[in-house]
Amino acid sequence: MIRILPLLMMWFMATVAVAADSIRSFQLPTIVALGIQLYQQDKVASDGFDFLFSSHPEAKKLPLRGWITQYDATVRRVFFIQVPDDQPPSLAYTVTLLTDGSAKVAEGRGDPLPDFAAKRYVARRSAIAAIPKFAPGRNYNFEVLDDPENKGGFIVYGLATSNDPDEVVVGGHYRVTVTEDGRVRRVDALSKSFLVLNKHGNAPKGSAPAGLFMSHIVSETPVETHVYLSILHQMPLFVSTSAEDYWKVAEGIITKVDPPKEEPKQ
Repeated sequence: MIRILPLLMMWFMATVAVAADSIRSFQLPTIVALGIQLYQQDKVASDGFDFLFSSHPEAKKLPLRGWITQYDATVRRVFFIQVPDDQPPSLAYTVTLLTDGSAKVAEGRGDPLPDFAAKRYVARRSAIAAIPKFAPGRNYNFEVLDDPENKGGFIVYGLATSNDPDEVVVGGHYRVTVTEDGRVRRVDALSKSFLVLNKHGNAPKGSAPAGLFMSHIVSETPVETHVYLSILHQMPLFVSTSAEDYWKVAEGIITKVDPPKEEPKQ
């Protein structure tokens, strides 16, 4: 397949969030680490859903109200949580992904939530309640990560999603900082608009673009969702930031690059 880099005709403007100093900032290594883990947890949750519904189709009829993903060097697990009418949250199923590609599904309907899931589910619910506006017509995935700078605290990401594999949902994502006891410290809108790009853009039929371009005015560097999206869609993102710098985000790496050159006039 032909690979091209149509610099100008693919210069999609993905305008992002509020004032440049209004969101919580991280150093580049932390941004990369969070973005990679965000992708890993989102992937584990997706696989967990597939295993659960294929082996226990009756789970679709339960009052499921979200999940908590546990991902580390030794465990890849998804706790599916139910909230029956007038009842506190309780466990529905636990799906553990095994190293051989299979999964173990354990039924636990009505069991108390393990401490790991209970604390993070409180953070998840607090974060959702604090988000001011969701992208119209979009479903959201919520992943809870440990806060790398505040021991015991959490970062909850609200990810706007699409069922179309060609759509790259740039806008509508949120990052919410939550304390260990579930208090929201801040809500960072990682996009101002609800912009969605197309993987193929204006590329000629039969070719594939070598990347997507976007303008990002919320911070001086790319953010975690850029890392997440580049891995999810397996393509580089080229990001112009508020500092008038240009960055390439690809395969879990952020590097500063030269700005694109205008095509010479004929």
